[in-house]
Amino acid sequence: MASRKPTLALEPPQSGQRKKGLSTRQRMREAAVELFADRPFDDVQVGEIAERAGVTHGLMFHHFGTKRGLSR
Repeated sequence: MASRKPTLALEPPQSGQRKKGLSTRQRMREAAVELFADRPFDDVQVGEIAERAGVTHGLMFHHFGTKRGLSR
């Protein structure tokens, strides 16, 4: 009787993991740049940037303090 190796079902990457290899800070900055390319700075919400980067709103503030902090 031949033994079968168990197979692992890999889950598809979460939205924030779509750009493999980028650091969290890089993903947040890239998400912001993408959104700012479409709309004026003041029209983009931090929550939108966080969602696109696949992080929490709180993590955005932890890393950058404010939306303006993304440009530093």
